[in-house]
Amino acid sequence: MSRRVVLLVLASVWAVAAFGAAGAAIDRDEWVEEVLLQLSEMRKAQAEMRKAQDEMREAQGAMRAELTELSAVVDSLRGADPVRRAVTIDLRAGSYPVLGRESATIGVIEFSDFECPFCRRHAETTLPVLAQKYIDTGKIRYFFVDFPLDMHPNAESAAVAGACAQAEGAFWEMRAALFGAQSALDEQTYTRLAADLDLDAKAFAACRRDPRVIAAVRERVRLGESLGVRGTPAFFIGRVRDGLLQDAVPVGGAQPVAVFEEILDAFLDGPAS
Repeated sequence: MSRRVVLLVLASVWAVAAFGAAGAAIDRDEWVEEVLLQLSEMRKAQAEMRKAQDEMREAQGAMRAELTELSAVVDSLRGADPVRRAVTIDLRAGSYPVLGRESATIGVIEFSDFECPFCRRHAETTLPVLAQKYIDTGKIRYFFVDFPLDMHPNAESAAVAGACAQAEGAFWEMRAALFGAQSALDEQTYTRLAADLDLDAKAFAACRRDPRVIAAVRERVRLGESLGVRGTPAFFIGRVRDGLLQDAVPVGGAQPVAVFEEILDAFLDGPAS
């Protein structure tokens, strides 16, 4: 009990005794009831303060997580070549999940991590806008490449779950579900999400244990590393020709829609060759 509450109780008891001794017409029970009521209000206030403190601690934890991710992005930018050098990326061997029409001549590759909050932000806020303006209209093709970071203990297993959903034609649905369950990625979650998507339970479980699937995820990480990817999300935007992404320029971090629009529009308005 706080010092303020103790003083309040003592003052109230003293008042009861003083008025009783003086013969004042005050009902002692009413005073006791008032004291108990004030104690109850104090306890409620303390409970609310504790709840507010817990919420502040949770917010601080979330901020620390985002700062960690931001530091990784900053480190990536510090280590990057300040001159955007165009690269060529082979899209034929990876069997990457893709959105958009095959006739599209502009491509975007996203290197992503299912435990990365910035990747989730891009998936939930930026990609839907890009899909409406560029993907659904047949202007670009959008490729997803796993890049689980070492700092995220469940990122690789989530990437494997995504790859196994892709084997049953449900990658993009699983991708959305994994980002939605970002704070609880584990084996039970993968099994539950697969059931929610009506995937074959036995095939999904066997796929997740398949060393070839794990090796394929790690091969995608090596591809990203060879291109200078160090943090997520990371993007490459270029022209699609004969199964290759050519003249591709890098875009680092969860950039706003306007950044993608500027680059995509420049490719779309520029010469085709």
